[in-house]
Amino acid sequence: MANITVVIPAFNAANTIEACLDSVLSQIRPADEIIVVDDGSADETSQLVSAYGEQVKLIKQDNQGSAKARQAGSEAASGDYIAYLDADDWWLEHHLHDVERALESATVHFLFTDLRRAWPKAPEDYLDRNSSFFPWFQEGFIPQATAVAGVEKLYEFTQRQSLEFLLKGFPIYPSTAVVSKEALQAVGEWDSRFRRCQDFDFSLRIARKFGMHYFDDVHTILGLHDVNSNVDGYVTMQTLGDIKVLETHLLENKDDPEYSVAVKRALSSKLYNLGRRYMAQEDYDNAITTFVNSVYFPGKRLKASIQSVVSTCHAVKNRCVALTQ
Repeated sequence: MANITVVIPAFNAANTIEACLDSVLSQIRPADEIIVVDDGSADETSQLVSAYGEQVKLIKQDNQGSAKARQAGSEAASGDYIAYLDADDWWLEHHLHDVERALESATVHFLFTDLRRAWPKAPEDYLDRNSSFFPWFQEGFIPQATAVAGVEKLYEFTQRQSLEFLLKGFPIYPSTAVVSKEALQAVGEWDSRFRRCQDFDFSLRIARKFGMHYFDDVHTILGLHDVNSNVDGYVTMQTLGDIKVLETHLLENKDDPEYSVAVKRALSSKLYNLGRRYMAQEDYDNAITTFVNSVYFPGKRLKASIQSVVSTCHAVKNRCVALTQ
């Protein structure tokens, strides 16, 4: 039987940590160990966690970011597998039960599930499944995956398939992820250089060494709040974070030509989409810079070139209007 440790990084999570922990303690299949890493909270997070007594192990550290917090929890974990959960998210009660079934039926190094989003004050008012926003994943990748015998809705992706959907833009959220200690040791620490999108970096490093398993079923509810519910601002920040991750991977993997080409294509697409977002916001100066940067990489060169010209025309027009006023 697999031994599963739950690791929860928490920062100023007093408003959500109890619902998060209650969802773990309500699992049909109990966790073997629960660790909360308080990343220098200034509120009552630690006191609320301490109230759970011996059911939850509390680790305190100075504020260093979620990557350092996840790593601290991972290093302290005694389990063979680590299931991550952010302090503002929660699980449906069957999550660990289904995870254990997967671990008993296949050689799993990394597993993730689908999710929905909801406001903590209206936890039953779910938004659409995350996968529904990526029909190309459901229609193009699920049919190519290998269905795991005996476990409904569990699919196995090869390393190549995993890299393809990650680089194309399918996100894996930490609260849906379960990783083996073996895989964690093989790919190294959660990278604290990335204050945002360290999960994208971690998933890419996993996919380069191992295949992935996916439950095509909702196990996790992503808690909405002011930051991640502001779609325009949040998507822009996430895209900028993804670009930083991809630029770092490109710089650090020059000895792998095939991977470098794939990363360049992903960078081109990310930059192009960011440029389109800037255009929609009428931020033409940033749009021009972003489209020009996209031209340097294969994938969107022609479209980016055209859009950079269009953005330049808009910017010139705006400056002319400003001069006449």
